[in-house]
Amino acid sequence: MPMLRPSVTLSALLLLGAALGCGPPAALGHSSACLTADARGSTLIGKLRALYSDPRIDSLRWKAAGFPFATDTAIRLVTNNRTCTSAVKAFNQASQRINTPGAVTQVYVARVGSTGYVAMSPQETGPGEWYTEFWFTPKWVLKQQMGA
Repeated sequence: MPMLRPSVTLSALLLLGAALGCGPPAALGHSSACLTADARGSTLIGKLRALYSDPRIDSLRWKAAGFPFATDTAIRLVTNNRTCTSAVKAFNQASQRINTPGAVTQVYVARVGSTGYVAMSPQETGPGEWYTEFWFTPKWVLKQQMGA
């Protein structure tokens, strides 16, 4: 079997990744504002789905107050860099981190149906500590902050 040149192999992998909707690895100098599906992202989505499925939540009051509201599979992890970039900006503004050394550069973003977003960043604190979640409207207006 002939050996492929490394540049051809890398190019083929990048083309395959692009076809599958994946961005190039951060190691190549390209990074996304989105933190994607991993254990922490899955936990965030599971937590939100459980919260919104709680029968004690008054969805009419939440919606009337302008809070994001959706259930089950309408709550999804966002992987669109433009949305995540907006979320990073809104997160830093809400946490008063704009133009500070503590400003975050990546977030997990949960889309809550068409009614808003929840953003969380592990860059905010160390492993094993509480993370703050910010609830936003579709126009990135802060509605709620929860966490430490």
